[in-house]
Amino acid sequence: SDLEDHAYWTAADGCLFEGAKEGGLASTIACAPDAATSLALVGDTAYVTTTEGALYRTELIAGSAFEKVASDENFGDGIVADTSGVYWVDAGNRRVRRYRDFNGEVDTLARSQYAPAAVAQDRFYLYFSTQGDGSVKRVLKAGGDVELMADEQNQPGQLAVGDEFVYWINEGDGSVMRLYKHYN
Repeated sequence: SDLEDHAYWTAADGCLFEGAKEGGLASTIACAPDAATSLALVGDTAYVTTTEGALYRTELIAGSAFEKVASDENFGDGIVADTSGVYWVDAGNRRVRRYRDFNGEVDTLARSQYAPAAVAQDRFYLYFSTQGDGSVKRVLKAGGDVELMADEQNQPGQLAVGDEFVYWINEGDGSVMRLYKHYN
């Protein structure tokens, strides 16, 4: 597939580029009107966020155009995406958000969170850190109650999820933590 043979990246000018991993010239896929801040790829679709708080979608075909699918958002430390949606934390409004292609809507998965900082995903769950209350939490991607996984952390930030564990960095003391994600 193209994702295996090509690399994709954004530039400060808002453009999305594609290049063969073995080298050669890069191709411009599409350009957004604002500086790009994060990128997520799902199948043959790219999602890009910009400094102006917009989420754009485009096909991974050179010469495509971006379609704005959300605006007035705060994407924090980036986005994650899969075939069910695009997800991010909105620290300014204390919530965890989702965009779904099938209905074109942006909705909220978690409200009233204390300084949400980062997001990661597995097949069923969206994991997020909240620095204001020192917690790592998760919520089903389909929606539901927020589950507390770890508390009393020292400013948990970036997360990663593997098959068995969720990992995070405590920015307050530089520690790297892990927790078995099927703890129940």
